[in-house]
Parts: sequence; C-alpha cells; structure tokens
Amino acid sequence: MTMRRKMISVNNLTGANAFCYTRVSTEEQAQGGVSLETQKENIINFAARSGINILGWYEDAGISGKTVKDRPALMQLISDCMDGKKRVDCVIVNTTDRLARKLGPFFSEADKVFEALGIRTLSASEPNDDTNLIRNINLVFAEAENERKAAIVSNNMATAVRSGWWVASPPLGYKIEKVFTGEKLRGRARSRSQLVPDSANNISDNIAYLFSRFAEGGITVAELANEAKKLGIKTRRGKDLDGKSLTMLLKNPVYAGHLIGDGKRIQVLEKGEDIKLRGQSIIDYDLFNQVQAMLNAGKRNPYQPSPDELYPLKGSLRCYECGHYMTASAPTNGSGKSSPRYHCKCKGHKSINVAEAHAFFTDCLHDITPKARTLTLYKEIIRKKLLKYATNAKVELDKARKLEQQISDERTKILNMLVKGDISPAEKDILLADNKKRQEAALLSRIQCEKALEQNQQSIEQIFSIIANPAELWNNADANGKRKIQQTIFPDGFCINTESKKCGTDKISPLYSVISNKKEHNGSNSSNMVCPIRFERTTFSSAS
Repeated sequence: MTMRRKMISVNNLTGANAFCYTRVSTEEQAQGGVSLETQKENIINFAARSGINILGWYEDAGISGKTVKDRPALMQLISDCMDGKKRVDCVIVNTTDRLARKLGPFFSEADKVFEALGIRTLSASEPNDDTNLIRNINLVFAEAENERKAAIVSNNMATAVRSGWWVASPPLGYKIEKVFTGEKLRGRARSRSQLVPDSANNISDNIAYLFSRFAEGGITVAELANEAKKLGIKTRRGKDLDGKSLTMLLKNPVYAGHLIGDGKRIQVLEKGEDIKLRGQSIIDYDLFNQVQAMLNAGKRNPYQPSPDELYPLKGSLRCYECGHYMTASAPTNGSGKSSPRYHCKCKGHKSINVAEAHAFFTDCLHDITPKARTLTLYKEIIRKKLLKYATNAKVELDKARKLEQQISDERTKILNMLVKGDISPAEKDILLADNKKRQEAALLSRIQCEKALEQNQQSIEQIFSIIANPAELWNNADANGKRKIQQTIFPDGFCINTESKKCGTDKISPLYSVISNKKEHNGSNSSNMVCPIRFERTTFSSAS
C-alpha cells in the first residue's frame, strides 16, 4: 500500500483522477430502481461538471450492498487503488448507498483503505463535504432505509406464515405445492406455497414410520438412525441421518402440520406461537406430542442460551497483548462451576471474565457519549449544513420540474408534427425514444432532489438519539443488535487492558470521532467527550 497523502478538497476537484463504481441489486432491478445506465450517466455528468478525469469503471450487477467483500467489482476497485499503478484521487458513485447499505462493513472493509490511501469518496447525486460528515449521515439513512424495507419484508412474511403458508425451502419429506390466491401482484396472478408429502422414493412414508417406531418405545435415537439408514433416508445434502439430525427431525412440528416459534430460528413468530400450516401433514399432532414427551423424559432446563447471547463481544473484542480477536468458552473453575470467559488463542495471554468485559465495555460506551451541550451544538451545526443543502435542493427541484414540463411539451409537439405530416412515423419513433430517455433522466433528477429535502428534523433526531445513548441501546439490544452497535462504533474492534480496566481502540466510527473534536461553547479545545484510550502498545495493524 502506498503512503497516505492529503485528500483533495471537494471545492477543487479539477484535474482529479477517479475510479467510478455502479451497483444494482436483484431486488432493485425487479422493482425498477435506478439502472446501471442511469447511474453511469449521472457520474459522467458530475465528473464533467467538476473537471474530474475518469480512469476506470467497476460494475456489480444484481448484488446486494449489505457487505463489501461479496462484491467482486468493488473488491477489484479496492485492489487497483492499493496497487498504486494509477494515481487515484477519488472514487465516484451515483449515491452513497451504492458503496454500502450498512455502516459497519463500509467503515471496516472499504473506507479504511480509501482513508489510508488519501482517496476521497464522492457522490454524483448528493452533497459532498471535506469532513465526509454528510456522506456518513447518508450512510446512516441508507442503513435505516434498508432496515425499513427488511422490516416490511419481515412483516409480509410473518403475515403469510400466520396465514399458514410456507415461505422457505421444503423440509425433508415434503414438496411445495403452489396455490393461486386470486390476488394480483404487479399485474400477475399471485400464488402462495403450501407443503404436501413427497411420495418420491417413499420418503414421506418412511419419515412417518420413524415417528411411529420411536413412539412404540424400546429403541434409542441412535438405533433409529440405523433404521433410517436401512430405509435409505438421506438429508437434502445426501448424507445419512445421524443421531443429531434425526433428533432435530423428530422435534420438528412441521411434520405434524404445525409451525411453532422458538424465539431463535423462526424469527417471524413469537416464542411459543403455534401456527396450523395449510396443505397436508406427514403425521398427526397427537403422535408428534407423544414423541416429544419421550424425547424430553428426564430432561431438566431444556433451554440454554446461544453462544451469541452469552458472548456478544465475540468478533469485536481483541487481545490486549497481541491484537488478535478473542474467542470465548466456559471452562469449569475449582468449585466445579462454569466460568464464561473471553480468551486469546495465544498461549499465556490473559483472559477476561465475561461479566467484567461487558461492564468495562458499557463504561467505555458511557465514556464516548457526548454531553448534552456538545450534542446540542453539534446538532445545530448539522442543521445549518442541511438547511443550506436543502435550499440548493429546492432550486434544483424547481429546475427539474421545469425540465420535466418542457420535455412533456416537446412530446406533444412531436405528436402534433406527425398529425400535420411534418414528420414520418419512423422519425416520430426516433424523436419519442429520445424524448422518453430525457424524460426518465429528468424524473430521476426530480426524485433525487425530493429525497434530499426529506432529510428533515425527524431524521436528524433519529441519528442523534443513537449517538447520545450507545450504552443504553447496547444493554437493551438482542445479540444481533449488540453486534451491530459494536461493529458500527468500533469497526476495527477494541481491546480491554485487564490491568487498567480500560477499553482501547485504534479507530472509532466517524460519527463519534468527528463530534469528539468539536470545541465547547467557551471556545476551549478540550472536548466534552472522552475518546477511547489509545494504548502505548497497539498491534491491530499487524494482527489478522
């Protein structure tokens, strides 16, 4: 990697060299979102206005923006930036969410490379500033919008599931049967899926036999697995049923025509929620309950928290001594009780009790939380910036609306020319095709201006509620929520000095690093916010 150089200013881009990146997901293609061609056209226009030289194009078609590493074109762009064969000053995208729809992956996988190389990321359709503050806010909006869409999909899925429809791949022994509901979706007849027994190779009958045989008694799960092998029952991956996979099969209420929320795997249902599925079941519910009673006989405390719930810092917590990510386990102490701990794989390096680690991390989140007066000042600065951008967006919106009307009037003139005989039908088609293309571009421009105006006070408050309450949010979040907060604030992870009892990190999210550098009302350079301590010995850069 080349040495870091000073980034170009957004106020003087003339002569800068750029790589350009476009992306559209499969879902966005299906919903008629911003096409790759439109993105490219907007980037070309932006580069021309700014005097930027385009050195290369990179395109990911039909790929989600949730992660960076799963996008080959973006990974190639990053690699080409790192090899230094071409001097690249900036990376241009149509909108910020083309780079990433999640803060954590962007800051940890892409931005740290661009920052180290002195490369600025620019949006062709959104405001740009030298602090990247607006970009970071746009990323927050993109992630919030992505989560909103995911919530809609989840709600729709939950509605379908609660109506008894099947929304996943069929379990072993079942096949999918499509049922037309009489509804229409985007002009097409809508169908739903239900489960019916799969009679191929007698698979459904053989599974029914396994339930019946176990209910008779006098046989262990291991012995029943041998019976399954003799019957030729194999998993979807073509493997024989072992004791673990057979136990999971026997515990699955789907074989009795029911779906029961377990609070973990089936997330669209509440824990214990029981749904009667449409279609046909392989066994009856009484037989299923009889098998469950036999499986649970003599067992105590069947529920055990998952590793994600026990060790939420796993994947973020690094060893203070070597910088490697720590793993977790619960070894037995001298009194015979388990002692959950985070520990390094390197021999001799210190471990830390899980409860202590969580307490230190919560204290760290309290430390980085800005005080109310700092947050108020910072919020006012952002509000003024967005007000300036909103004023410019209104001007651009008026221009876009006038252009749309002008193009619409041109279409009317073309049709009148055809009626008068001034042009031929072939000429009319050519003119209308060009008119339609310009109309689509004008429509997109108007939508983008309207989107900029939607960044209102409510959105600002939502962002600052996150910045102002990280400890409370982390403590109240589930395992996935905790991990998301950790990765967002500490994209490169953090470590705990077991001697000083302090958290430390090499990098903190720009949402906090920027706010920590703001002056107080009295003009002092001291910050109201305590940043995580940088340890004298830091090894993150060399650790894998």
